[in-house]
Amino acid sequence: EGVSWNLLMRREKVCQRQIDRLKFALGQTQAGIQFNNRVVQPLYHRKVTAMAPDVTQNPTNNQNNRPTTNTNPWLYARSGETTANAAAQAETWGAYCNEGREQSPINVVTRDVWQGNNDVITTHFNTTASYVKNTGH
Repeated sequence: EGVSWNLLMRREKVCQRQIDRLKFALGQTQAGIQFNNRVVQPLYHRKVTAMAPDVTQNPTNNQNNRPTTNTNPWLYARSGETTANAAAQAETWGAYCNEGREQSPINVVTRDVWQGNNDVITTHFNTTASYVKNTGH
């Protein structure tokens, strides 16, 4: 699976405006559905690791390369619903998530977390705008 989840070690505050902007953006790109969460799934073969500031990067690849036969789109919920629907997800996500093909939300049990050896994630924001112009070449 090619997705890394980055969990905060401590709870951070967000304001209602941030939540509203995120929901609006999700609705604009998901046919009006303003959320994109799946009901919690078992951990299966995945391992949750914690990172420390003084470790070197040692990437691993646990990718599942088995082909899937599912060609149907997966759904968070049915049309018109405003919360995640476990039944709709079970009907449409199975060939992806049950096989470990796609990332699923998991219940992180902190007592079972492994000490990892990945670099610490840092975040940097700046206000410099960048533009790309497609000239057709």
